[in-house]
Amino acid sequence: MLANRTSILFSSEPDISLINNQGVTVGVVEVKGGTDPAGALEQNDTAPRLNPLKKLVVLI
Repeated sequence: MLANRTSILFSSEPDISLINNQGVTVGVVEVKGGTDPAGALEQNDTAPRLNPLKKLVVLI
């Protein structure tokens, strides 16, 4: 549990969920693996259309 009483839940889908003290999911992290830069570009193009609040962070 984090200092602001948010819990971190590790699972298979989504990979990581952030759940507030009322049980509401307030954030998720999906981990993608691979070395193909086209996959990251595809996620970057698709994510905002599916959910405008979704942010994509690419770590290299």
